[in-house]
Amino acid sequence: MAKGYRSGMNSPQQTDERELALLDAYAEKFGWPGDTSDFLTPENLLTPENLRAFKDALASGVDAPEMIARRAALALGKATADVLFVDAYADQRMLRNYPMFAPEKVSVRVLTKTNYRKSLKPAAEFWVEQFGDTRPLAIRLAPVERIHDRLIIVDGNTAWTLGHHSNSIARTSLVRSGAEKIAAYEGLWAEAATLQI
Repeated sequence: MAKGYRSGMNSPQQTDERELALLDAYAEKFGWPGDTSDFLTPENLLTPENLRAFKDALASGVDAPEMIARRAALALGKATADVLFVDAYADQRMLRNYPMFAPEKVSVRVLTKTNYRKSLKPAAEFWVEQFGDTRPLAIRLAPVERIHDRLIIVDGNTAWTLGHHSNSIARTSLVRSGAEKIAAYEGLWAEAATLQI
């Protein structure tokens, strides 16, 4: 059966079926951001290092940081209009870790708690000074008790749940999330107060 994350790969006859089964198991457990034909080929995906990372992640239930970063880059790289980061504890590290994976001209939005982390505003000001309209940034603030998840929402139609705060790729996981969370947080964004940057 054809799988979206395999779309750029050679035919199964040219690739070890055990390796493909391992990739399928990994993608089913941790999710994969759609068609990645520009990235996924046996030569650069099914390397010994990646295969070990897949095996370790499946055995432990914890995704490898390098795979999380790669999948986040792929998910964000597919954005055409907008990405929304939802994290009550977003700070300067969040702006450093993820938004640069989104293409230029894609709007970056951050929804965080009213009593936001002190490092967020100066980092946002620096971002705006550095990128301006090339990478538009907006931050809104909502009561912490209304932010129950850590999400990346791409173009308002695909959501990824971060298993830990977006401040640290090394201590997180990345799993597909449902449409109900997209609707809930887009609604909360509409109600939230704007942080002036």
